[in-house]
Amino acid sequence: MSTPKCPPPDERLSDGTPCQIGIRWPTAVDQLLDVLVKRANEAGTNCNRRELTASLVVESHAMSGVQLRNMLIRYRQAKVGDILPVPNDATTEPARRGSRG
Repeated sequence: MSTPKCPPPDERLSDGTPCQIGIRWPTAVDQLLDVLVKRANEAGTNCNRRELTASLVVESHAMSGVQLRNMLIRYRQAKVGDILPVPNDATTEPARRGSRG
């Protein structure tokens, strides 16, 4: 497998050559991503899961190691109820809408 060529520095990140990544994360995080995509789209962005996830990674590039560590600690200590509303019926799964991108 060859290493991808580094893109030109003036290329827009959103126009770059896509690569497939494999992510396994908790269901609640996946549901939160859907909530965030919906929230962004309600604000007029017209984005999908892929684009929002990439933007969150890009925004974190300026964080220091300590900031990243603190973010990871908060993630590791977070409870489902910290990020998602408690459903009326615990057996109800949230509906998916739109492109999973």
